[in-house]
Amino acid sequence: MFLRFPHLDGKNYDNTAFVAVDFGFEVQIDQLAAPDGLGIHKTAAIYGFQGPADPNTLPVHPLGEWNAFEIRVQGQSYTVTLNGVQVTVFAFVAGSDALHPDRGLPSTNAVPRFIGLQTHTGRVAFRNIQIKAYRPHSRPSDCQGIRPPCGSCISPPSSPR
Repeated sequence: MFLRFPHLDGKNYDNTAFVAVDFGFEVQIDQLAAPDGLGIHKTAAIYGFQGPADPNTLPVHPLGEWNAFEIRVQGQSYTVTLNGVQVTVFAFVAGSDALHPDRGLPSTNAVPRFIGLQTHTGRVAFRNIQIKAYRPHSRPSDCQGIRPPCGSCISPPSSPR
């Protein structure tokens, strides 16, 4: 799944698929972690940037069963939850990619960004895709049903007295 890439025709690429690769972020779906088996190429990784915290114990369902991803992007913080377990957290510094300084910028009305689904080979299916705008709030009761709770609702642990 590609996130936050610009319009495919806007970069003068011969192969426009590489616009998403070079100017967005990819959340990987590949238990084999091609081409090299590294965590930064495995399921739930921000491909090439940040692998899952423990890539060898991902809560992946067996072949033929559905897996559920939740990908949360807030500012330049990316959180990937797989089957209800938070597995990858990544913070990007906008402008830090010298070759692609506009990588992963948020969408605006003037310069929209896009989300894309991808498959290299084999049979792949997606279902129940939802896109929701993040709406900050101040009361934990506003966060009912969100797992894990949003950053606005997590308070630091209290000190023992």
